This record gives sequence, structure tokens and C-alpha cells, in this order.
Amino acid sequence: MNEKISRCISSNSIPISLLAFFLLISASDRFGSLYGEDGPVEIIQVLILFTGLFVTIRFKRLMTKYSNNLVYYLRVSLFVFLLYEELSFLTEGRLWFLNSINQQSQLNLHNLNPMYYYVFRDINVPILNYSFSLHVQALIFALAILFIGFGSYIFPFRSLRIFFLEKKYSFYCLVFPMSFLSRHILSIVGIETTSTLIHAEFNELFFYTILTLDALFKIRLIHQSNRYLK
Repeated sequence: MNEKISRCISSNSIPISLLAFFLLISASDRFGSLYGEDGPVEIIQVLILFTGLFVTIRFKRLMTKYSNNLVYYLRVSLFVFLLYEELSFLTEGRLWFLNSINQQSQLNLHNLNPMYYYVFRDINVPILNYSFSLHVQALIFALAILFIGFGSYIFPFRSLRIFFLEKKYSFYCLVFPMSFLSRHILSIVGIETTSTLIHAEFNELFFYTILTLDALFKIRLIHQSNRYLK
């Protein structure tokens, strides 16, 4: 791997710059055309996931050197699953039964009807005089991202390290839940808004980018084997 590229991947400049850019764009109403299932953001998401998958497959022998095949294929499966979910709009209306089980008539998990059920609804916080609701989808997304991000703290085994994010990237996984909570926090302080600080599509793109950067960073560390063992 080129040393300059390697140093760039190892630094925090890419995720921090992306966060600043996403915050800036999300604050404007002029970029609605960026979103949508055939919009540029979705296309970039697919490209980033494909890059992460390609890198993970390309360096299988290197990654399994410090892990095992099961954990490695779990990591590959994560990329494949996310890639499929992003491309699942291509299945819209293809099967007759999808209308009754999926919000978008697509063959995927993230738009299944149960994902839009409430975990709780209109829960009131007396001290703040504020009520809020939580969908199953938001809860599952948040828990899954936090598990992948902070799993290495919970399961500090070398063989599992390939699956979880490296610790230097863990705290970036707080972006999704914090972005979700931002609308509620703004409402509490009297700023009414229907959007979050970072648009949902940018939240997804940011997480996918972190996953791919993490794969590249793992490869760099494994090349420097002594550091990876620490």
C-alpha cells in the first residue's frame, strides 16, 4: 500500500472532514436531489461498500492469519448484506406478496413493516415537558452500529478483532445515535425541526466509509504484525 495513502487512512482527517461536509450539506434545503434510491449519495454508498468488500476478499489470507475463517466470513457477510440492502430497490414490485409485508414493496429487511412498529410511543419526560417515540428500525440500527463499533471492548479476543471496528474508529459509531437524538435535543431547547443534524443518507454513507477505512487500516496493521498483536 502506498505510504502516503496508508498515512492518510491511519489519520482521522477523512472521517472528520466527511462529518464537517455532511453537517454543512444537511443544514441546507437545496440538496434534496442528492438523496433518493437512485441519487448520487446512494450510488456512492454502493461504491464504498463494494470497495470494502473487494479489499476484504482481496486480503483474505492476510486477515485470516490473525483470525479464523468463521469470523472472516462474518465480516464478508456484513459487507454483502449491507450491499444487498442498498441495492434492494431493484426488487421493488417484483414479487406479488411484497406489498403486504414491506413499506416499499422491496425484498429487504430495513423496510419490512415490523421495522416501523413503535417500541414505545409518546413517552413523556415530565421534567423537560417533552414526549418522544422510538421505532423498531431506529433501535435495531443503533444497537447494531454500536455493537460493531464497540464490540472489541466487550469481546477483547484477537480472533474476533477482524469483525469489530478497530478502537480508533469506535467512537465514530456514536454519530448515528447522536444524529437521531439531535432533533429531540433541539426540540427540548425550543428549536423545532423535522430533520436531524446529519441527513439519514449521510449517516449511512459515513458508517459505510468507516467500515471500509477500518478494513484498510486492519490490512496496514497486519502488515506491521507486531502492532496488530497489541
